[in-house]
Amino acid sequence: MAGKTGAATVPVIDPPEDTEKAKTAPIVRMYTFSGPNLTPSETWASGFRTPYGLAFAPDGRLWELERGPRGGDELNLIERGRNYGWPLVSYGRNYNGVPIPSPDTRPDLTRPVIYWVPVIAPGNLMFYKGAMFPQWNGSAFASGLASEALVRIMFDGKGGARAVQRWNVRRRVRDVEVAPDGALWMIEDANPGGLFRLTPLGTAVAAPAAQPPTSAPGPTAPGPAASAPANADRVKSLIANNNCLLCHRVGREGGEIGPSLNGVGTRRTADQIRAAIVSPPPTTSTGMKNPMPSYEKTIAGEDLRSLVRYLSSLPANP
Repeated sequence: MAGKTGAATVPVIDPPEDTEKAKTAPIVRMYTFSGPNLTPSETWASGFRTPYGLAFAPDGRLWELERGPRGGDELNLIERGRNYGWPLVSYGRNYNGVPIPSPDTRPDLTRPVIYWVPVIAPGNLMFYKGAMFPQWNGSAFASGLASEALVRIMFDGKGGARAVQRWNVRRRVRDVEVAPDGALWMIEDANPGGLFRLTPLGTAVAAPAAQPPTSAPGPTAPGPAASAPANADRVKSLIANNNCLLCHRVGREGGEIGPSLNGVGTRRTADQIRAAIVSPPPTTSTGMKNPMPSYEKTIAGEDLRSLVRYLSSLPANP
């Protein structure tokens, strides 16, 4: 449609209650373009509802992820001149329950490659390329808000795709991105929210990352709170008696099932370490059930404070 121009004026209607009423909604005013209406010449494709993700695949194809109404979230392969259907068709329904014709009834319109009923309420779409999860290179990830999920999508290189994995992370995921080292960063849409680093099992703690101080801290007076734990033997006995070393490495001892606690003070604040002991997250960074129990009733008071100080002081390379 390069070079084409549209009408000098276009009608405007009030937002209708549903797609059926929109067909007969009265015109409330006319909009007049101040210059040539270049909309047709600038339109690559049409028929989108609410795009929340737009990303190029490694093969150069452009993919779009959008929200439907009540059902009908879509993953579309974007091609020049195509009409993707909205508001004429959808696999969802209007919010007031009024049906919308199915895309199957309109072969002249382009159907989605994948659609979701019920919705996943996507936050974004990104393609993975990294060393930490090499088996996922070329896959895309869709974050989910209402679904509180993370979805992995595989592509066949011929314009086809399918959702192959879905993790219930129990958090409204606004965005997921890949880090330079290949880890996944996931940001939670909540107040307070959280930023989570997702890595293979055994290499990360499923807790929000520590934030840098907003200003340089002033000098602190010497005292018990600013010093290393006064009773290291007591803390070590707490770690041993509560079976922490079965899963976690502390110093040069311990297992490899869970993340190493060496250097945890450089990755987490004291409050985050305390929260992980008292109320551990229900799932690990990979979405699996967290086997770690709560120690709220067994480690408390001065024991808890000493344990947090001790863990915060552990060097990354003992």
